Amino acid sequence: MNEAYVTSDLHIEPDGFGLQFLESFCEEASNARAILNGDGLNILPHGLGAWKTTQGYNTIRHFEATVEKYLPLHGLDYVLGNHEGRKSWVEELIQGHPLIRLHRYLDLQFPGRSGISLVDTYHFEHGHRFTEWRVLSWFADDIVEWATTNALTRRWWYEFSRRMGWMPGSHPRKKEPNEWHGIYLGLVYWDAIRREATYNVTDVVGHSHIFAYVPTEFGVRVIDCGARRTIKLPLEVKDE
Repeated sequence: MNEAYVTSDLHIEPDGFGLQFLESFCEEASNARAILNGDGLNILPHGLGAWKTTQGYNTIRHFEATVEKYLPLHGLDYVLGNHEGRKSWVEELIQGHPLIRLHRYLDLQFPGRSGISLVDTYHFEHGHRFTEWRVLSWFADDIVEWATTNALTRRWWYEFSRRMGWMPGSHPRKKEPNEWHGIYLGLVYWDAIRREATYNVTDVVGHSHIFAYVPTEFGVRVIDCGARRTIKLPLEVKDE
């Protein structure tokens, strides 16, 4: 395959908010490989119970129908992010749908830009492990599961989540490049170096909600997908 399309941070809610972004992305990617690079479904902070309602099930069926309509040949590669919580939760919701493949990370290869036999490798992961979620991921899903299944804490948890901007309508927050984002991209880049991915490898992440790309003198290109943005790969940019 010569090209692919990637998006991230759609933050689809149990009530279906965000499905319009999925449909737009899948339609554009209909003739290529399609990658959803994390935070597709907002299982956190709602908890799995919010998705086991009639409304939540309808949203999942709409999600699947959209993939079936626009991506019948290649399906959807779904790289999990922090808002999915446990992989088993997503597996329970999509129930082994044959066109939706779940990944912790994904590596794909494309013909090299030089036009000869060399290949370019793209490494996809959501990127939250480069932030405070490296620690939070160990217990966040347990806290949400406890808070949302306990009648005494459920209302308090939802109110707290609204104040924090985690509930419907608040994702993705509009963000601008800042010092934190520079550090984030630097950590992604150095992880690529640690993996000895120093030649024809592009690391593709999300999580930050800020679109950016980093050409480097070592040949490693970092792409941050931003949020609800469709990106065609290979990304054609000019190194400065």
